[in-house]
Amino acid sequence: MLKNAYVAAAVRCAPPDNKPSPSEQANCRPYFERELEILRLLRSGKSMAEIAGIINVSYKTVANSCAVLKRKLGARTPLDLVRIAVENKLA
Repeated sequence: MLKNAYVAAAVRCAPPDNKPSPSEQANCRPYFERELEILRLLRSGKSMAEIAGIINVSYKTVANSCAVLKRKLGARTPLDLVRIAVENKLA
């Protein structure tokens, strides 16, 4: 069972013909635990290089995870990413 593989949101997504708001996007997507860990570390003020060292992965892995999170949350910058995550209680 993939119990720890991802955290599923319990809120419904907007209909496909309407573009969901960042809040709706945040609550509709599954998030891997590693992604949530990266969000928490970003929120605490860590750089991507520091995060890579803390979770023992390459900088590129952290950068790719941030890019995926930006797409999932509709964020443009790391600051947007953290703001949306905090507003939706993801981090």
